[in-house]
Amino acid sequence: MSVMGPTILVHSIAGKSALVTSSSKGIGRAIALRLAEEGFSHLGVCARNLDEAAEAARDDLRRHPEVVLSFLEHDGQRAAKH
Repeated sequence: MSVMGPTILVHSIAGKSALVTSSSKGIGRAIALRLAEEGFSHLGVCARNLDEAAEAARDDLRRHPEVVLSFLEHDGQRAAKH
């Protein structure tokens, strides 16, 4: 009997965009950093506290200056692109 392992599909993510919610801390922050490290070119970061999210993203992503960041507050009243 032959047992096959899981199939892993590899797709290029270079140049892709992603929106990461709750990105100012915890898992969301770690996901945003990992996506930048993997080659995403544009990250939309979304959090209840826009200032906190922007500070975290800029701090984490300073090693990835090629990544374009867009910041969105959950309440939708303020949005800024940097």
